Amino acid sequence: MNARKSLDGRGVDLVTHFAQRDPPIFDAREAAEFLATDPEVAAKLLSNLVVRSWLIRHHKGVYEVAPLWATRDLPFGPSRFAGLAKWVREPYYVAFRSALEIRDWLDHPVRGRIWIAVPASRHVPSTVRDKVTWVVLRPDRFQWGRERYWVSNQTIWVSDRERTILDCLHLPRHAGGVIEVAAVLVRAWTSLDRQQLAEHTDRLGIEAVRRRLGFLLESLELPGAPDLAMQLYEHRSRVRRSPTLLDPGLPVEGQIDGRWDVRVNLDPSIIAMAGRT
Repeated sequence: MNARKSLDGRGVDLVTHFAQRDPPIFDAREAAEFLATDPEVAAKLLSNLVVRSWLIRHHKGVYEVAPLWATRDLPFGPSRFAGLAKWVREPYYVAFRSALEIRDWLDHPVRGRIWIAVPASRHVPSTVRDKVTWVVLRPDRFQWGRERYWVSNQTIWVSDRERTILDCLHLPRHAGGVIEVAAVLVRAWTSLDRQQLAEHTDRLGIEAVRRRLGFLLESLELPGAPDLAMQLYEHRSRVRRSPTLLDPGLPVEGQIDGRWDVRVNLDPSIIAMAGRT
């Protein structure tokens, strides 16, 4: 096994100083200020410490002190979300499949990608660990339905539990498809605030989301779900619309559920078993 190279000089001071944080994350500006040196000089030292396995680069200019056991042969994998607060500008929130991962609602999280909701397109930063998928939503969608989530002693914005479900039904392609969302509903059901789920649905105001959610609630046989489905049904739009695809990422086929005006382009038996096997 390759041991990391010895640490000396200003590297000792820097690593010792920032190792006391929880998590031990800092940026290049902080490093230059601590060392009382030029940013270019600090950048060279930081790059050297990364090569020598004393630091991990989360993203350009954002670093974390690696634990003592980390080496090139046994690298340290820091939290995928710990460094976000250092470089993501507000307003934003971690959303869709990444929010499902944070809630521990996925059987198989997608590594190497992070989904972040933003009100306008942004430059995707070069990152060592993950590809960032920006999902652009209307600016008013960032005024509700998100909450602070602690990663050690830092917080990031994440969609709240109920908003996470609705966002995934709005754009199922960012959640692994409607079958995955159905499975999440089964796993998360006891932790959801059903009244807030209904209120969030009304506030979101996307009829396709209401129809998909109502249909799934009546298909999954969850405790108390019929009552919530009825509440959603009573608040539905009375305007005649074309049938909503249950999963817009799949072909336009299947029978139409007349109650919810949903074209069921998935095998109903697979929906019924979602999250239960």
